Amino acid sequence: NIVNHQRGIAQYQKIEREYSELYKDLLFFGADVDYIDEGLFRAYGKVENGLFCCGKVGYKKIILNGNINLDGHTVSALNAFLAQGGKVIVVGDMPCYKDGEKYDFEDALKGAQRIPFDTVKAYELIKDSELEVETGASRLIVTKRKMQEGYVVLLLNPQKEENLRACVRIKTPLSCIKLNLRTGEEEYVDC
Repeated sequence: NIVNHQRGIAQYQKIEREYSELYKDLLFFGADVDYIDEGLFRAYGKVENGLFCCGKVGYKKIILNGNINLDGHTVSALNAFLAQGGKVIVVGDMPCYKDGEKYDFEDALKGAQRIPFDTVKAYELIKDSELEVETGASRLIVTKRKMQEGYVVLLLNPQKEENLRACVRIKTPLSCIKLNLRTGEEEYVDC
Protein backbone atom coordinates (compact mmCIF):
# COMPACT_ATOMS: atom_id res chain seq x y z
CA ASN A 1 0.00 0.00 0.00
CA ILE A 2 2.83 2.40 0.88
CA VAL A 3 4.60 1.50 -2.37
CA ASN A 4 1.48 2.30 -4.43
CA HIS A 5 1.07 5.57 -2.54
CA GLN A 6 4.71 6.53 -3.23
CA ARG A 7 4.29 5.64 -6.95
CA GLY A 8 1.18 7.82 -7.07
CA ILE A 9 3.04 10.75 -5.51
CA ALA A 10 5.98 10.30 -7.92
CA GLN A 11 3.58 10.19 -10.90
CA TYR A 12 1.78 13.31 -9.66
CA GLN A 13 5.10 15.16 -9.22
CA LYS A 14 6.19 14.15 -12.73
CA ILE A 15 2.94 15.43 -14.25
CA GLU A 16 3.22 18.73 -12.35
CA ARG A 17 6.89 19.20 -13.32
CA GLU A 18 6.25 18.44 -17.01
CA TYR A 19 3.13 20.64 -17.06
CA SER A 20 5.03 23.60 -15.63
CA GLU A 21 8.16 23.08 -17.74
CA LEU A 22 6.28 22.59 -21.02
CA TYR A 23 4.02 25.61 -20.53
CA LYS A 24 6.80 27.97 -19.42
CA ASP A 25 9.20 26.87 -22.14
CA LEU A 26 6.57 27.18 -24.88
CA LEU A 27 5.83 30.73 -23.71
CA PHE A 28 9.54 31.60 -23.55
CA PHE A 29 10.06 30.15 -27.05
CA GLY A 30 7.29 32.40 -28.36
CA ALA A 31 4.49 29.86 -28.85
CA ASP A 32 0.91 31.05 -28.62
CA VAL A 33 -0.63 28.41 -26.34
CA ASP A 34 -3.88 27.92 -24.43
CA TYR A 35 -5.25 25.15 -22.25
CA ILE A 36 -8.60 23.61 -23.11
CA ASP A 37 -10.69 22.30 -20.23
CA GLU A 38 -12.49 19.07 -21.15
CA GLY A 39 -15.67 20.13 -19.35
CA LEU A 40 -15.76 23.44 -21.23
CA PHE A 41 -14.96 21.62 -24.47
CA ARG A 42 -17.91 19.27 -23.91
CA ALA A 43 -20.19 22.31 -23.47
CA TYR A 44 -18.69 24.69 -26.07
CA GLY A 45 -16.41 22.63 -28.28
CA LYS A 46 -16.61 21.05 -31.69
CA VAL A 47 -14.42 19.95 -34.56
CA GLU A 48 -15.13 21.88 -37.72
CA ASN A 49 -13.28 22.46 -41.00
CA GLY A 50 -10.06 20.92 -39.67
CA LEU A 51 -10.10 23.04 -36.50
CA PHE A 52 -10.45 21.92 -32.89
CA CYS A 53 -12.78 24.67 -31.68
CA CYS A 54 -13.62 25.74 -28.15
CA GLY A 55 -15.90 28.75 -27.97
CA LYS A 56 -14.89 31.18 -30.71
CA VAL A 57 -11.28 29.99 -30.98
CA GLY A 58 -10.13 27.29 -33.42
CA TYR A 59 -6.86 25.39 -33.11
CA LYS A 60 -4.87 23.63 -35.84
CA LYS A 61 -2.59 21.76 -33.43
CA ILE A 62 -3.30 20.09 -30.08
CA ILE A 63 -0.70 18.93 -27.55
CA LEU A 64 -1.53 16.21 -25.04
CA ASN A 65 0.78 16.06 -22.03
CA GLY A 66 0.11 14.66 -18.58
CA ASN A 67 -3.37 13.47 -19.53
CA ILE A 68 -3.73 10.20 -17.60
CA ASN A 69 -7.47 10.16 -18.28
CA LEU A 70 -9.41 11.58 -21.22
CA ASP A 71 -13.15 12.07 -21.47
CA GLY A 72 -14.79 9.90 -24.17
CA HIS A 73 -16.20 13.03 -25.81
CA THR A 74 -12.66 14.47 -26.07
CA VAL A 75 -11.34 11.22 -27.59
CA SER A 76 -14.09 11.25 -30.23
CA ALA A 77 -13.37 14.90 -31.02
CA LEU A 78 -9.61 14.26 -31.29
CA ASN A 79 -10.26 11.41 -33.73
CA ALA A 80 -12.57 13.62 -35.83
CA PHE A 81 -9.90 16.33 -35.74
CA LEU A 82 -7.21 13.89 -36.92
CA ALA A 83 -9.54 12.65 -39.69
CA GLN A 84 -9.97 16.26 -40.89
CA GLY A 85 -6.20 16.80 -41.10
CA GLY A 86 -5.65 18.28 -37.65
CA LYS A 87 -2.40 17.67 -35.82
CA VAL A 88 -2.32 15.98 -32.39
CA ILE A 89 1.04 15.70 -30.62
CA VAL A 90 1.47 13.51 -27.54
CA VAL A 91 4.42 14.88 -25.57
CA GLY A 92 5.63 12.31 -23.05
CA ASP A 93 3.33 9.57 -21.81
CA MET A 94 0.22 8.45 -23.66
CA PRO A 95 -3.06 8.66 -21.69
CA CYS A 96 -4.10 5.31 -20.18
CA TYR A 97 -7.71 5.83 -19.02
CA LYS A 98 -10.87 6.85 -20.87
CA ASP A 99 -13.78 7.95 -18.69
CA GLY A 100 -11.92 6.47 -15.70
CA GLU A 101 -11.56 3.00 -17.22
CA LYS A 102 -8.25 1.45 -18.35
CA TYR A 103 -7.98 2.04 -22.11
CA ASP A 104 -5.49 1.41 -24.93
CA PHE A 105 -4.92 4.70 -26.73
CA GLU A 106 -2.55 3.28 -29.34
CA ASP A 107 -5.50 2.57 -31.65
CA ALA A 108 -7.71 5.36 -30.34
CA LEU A 109 -5.32 8.12 -31.38
CA LYS A 110 -4.02 6.71 -34.66
CA GLY A 111 -2.38 9.49 -36.59
CA ALA A 112 -1.24 11.38 -33.50
CA GLN A 113 2.47 12.14 -33.39
CA ARG A 114 4.26 10.86 -30.27
CA ILE A 115 7.49 12.32 -28.94
CA PRO A 116 9.35 11.85 -25.67
CA PHE A 117 9.03 14.74 -23.22
CA ASP A 118 11.10 17.42 -24.96
CA THR A 119 9.99 21.06 -24.85
CA VAL A 120 12.24 22.15 -27.74
CA LYS A 121 10.91 19.42 -30.03
CA ALA A 122 7.33 20.23 -28.96
CA TYR A 123 7.89 23.88 -29.91
CA GLU A 124 9.38 22.93 -33.27
CA LEU A 125 6.22 20.95 -34.04
CA ILE A 126 3.80 23.78 -33.20
CA LYS A 127 5.66 26.99 -34.02
CA ASP A 128 3.99 29.58 -36.23
CA SER A 129 5.86 29.76 -39.52
CA GLU A 130 4.13 33.02 -40.52
CA LEU A 131 5.36 34.97 -37.48
CA GLU A 132 8.28 33.53 -35.54
CA VAL A 133 9.72 35.50 -32.62
CA GLU A 134 13.24 34.82 -31.29
CA THR A 135 14.31 36.20 -27.94
CA GLY A 136 17.56 34.26 -27.50
CA ALA A 137 18.14 33.07 -23.97
CA SER A 138 16.61 36.19 -22.43
CA ARG A 139 13.60 34.34 -21.00
CA LEU A 140 11.08 36.91 -22.14
CA ILE A 141 7.51 35.69 -22.30
CA VAL A 142 6.16 36.18 -25.81
CA THR A 143 2.46 36.35 -26.65
CA LYS A 144 1.13 36.78 -30.17
CA ARG A 145 -2.40 37.68 -31.20
CA LYS A 146 -3.72 37.65 -34.74
CA MET A 147 -5.81 40.74 -35.41
CA GLN A 148 -7.73 41.88 -38.48
CA GLU A 149 -4.91 44.26 -39.43
CA GLY A 150 -2.09 41.80 -38.73
CA TYR A 151 -0.45 40.60 -35.51
CA VAL A 152 0.28 42.05 -32.10
CA VAL A 153 3.39 40.73 -30.33
CA LEU A 154 3.63 41.35 -26.60
CA LEU A 155 6.89 40.81 -24.72
CA LEU A 156 6.92 40.45 -20.93
CA ASN A 157 9.83 40.34 -18.53
CA PRO A 158 8.66 37.94 -15.79
CA GLN A 159 11.44 39.11 -13.43
CA LYS A 160 9.67 41.74 -11.34
CA GLU A 161 12.77 43.16 -9.70
CA GLU A 162 15.23 42.81 -12.57
CA ASN A 163 15.67 44.82 -15.77
CA LEU A 164 16.23 42.74 -18.86
CA ARG A 165 18.26 43.51 -21.95
CA ALA A 166 17.38 41.39 -24.97
CA CYS A 167 17.73 41.19 -28.72
CA VAL A 168 14.37 40.29 -30.23
CA ARG A 169 14.03 39.07 -33.82
CA ILE A 170 10.66 38.87 -35.48
CA LYS A 171 10.82 36.70 -38.57
CA THR A 172 8.01 37.79 -40.88
CA PRO A 173 7.46 39.22 -44.33
CA LEU A 174 5.14 41.82 -42.73
CA SER A 175 6.14 45.38 -41.81
CA CYS A 176 6.68 45.92 -38.09
CA ILE A 177 5.68 48.90 -36.00
CA LYS A 178 6.87 49.48 -32.45
CA LEU A 179 4.09 50.99 -30.31
CA ASN A 180 4.93 53.04 -27.24
CA LEU A 181 2.11 52.09 -24.86
CA ARG A 182 2.66 55.19 -22.71
CA THR A 183 2.37 57.74 -25.57
CA GLY A 184 0.66 55.86 -28.38
CA GLU A 185 3.55 56.82 -30.65
CA GLU A 186 4.35 54.41 -33.52
CA GLU A 187 7.78 53.76 -35.02
CA TYR A 188 8.70 51.45 -37.92
CA VAL A 189 11.39 48.93 -37.03
CA ASP A 190 13.46 46.37 -38.92
CA CYS A 191 12.39 42.78 -38.41
